[in-house]
Amino acid sequence: MIEKDVWENCYERKWKHLIVNEAFCHPAKFSYNLIDRIYSHAMENGWIKKGDTVLDPFGGVVLGALGAISNGINWIGVELEKKFVGLGEKNIAKWKIEVKRDLGIAKIIQGDS
Repeated sequence: MIEKDVWENCYERKWKHLIVNEAFCHPAKFSYNLIDRIYSHAMENGWIKKGDTVLDPFGGVVLGALGAISNGINWIGVELEKKFVGLGEKNIAKWKIEVKRDLGIAKIIQGDS
């Protein structure tokens, strides 16, 4: 029997109100639901678990972090452009204030991955 993994509705939820307005300038924004689905899938398969740390070599404005830290996974992102590092730091600060649950740790560093 072949099991089919269903990935539907990955592009419905938007980032509005979840990130700082300036971060919308980034040209390559992940889908919120797709990121969430990737982390759920990885956790269901035992590839990552709460307390683990993931490295995102394309840190951008840290959109990949919210799905991780919401599941108690620590996230480290690397981003080349200083402007996006600053916007990512603003998003992390926003989530620390507005997300009302225990979060993993998110850090963005400037560098070339």
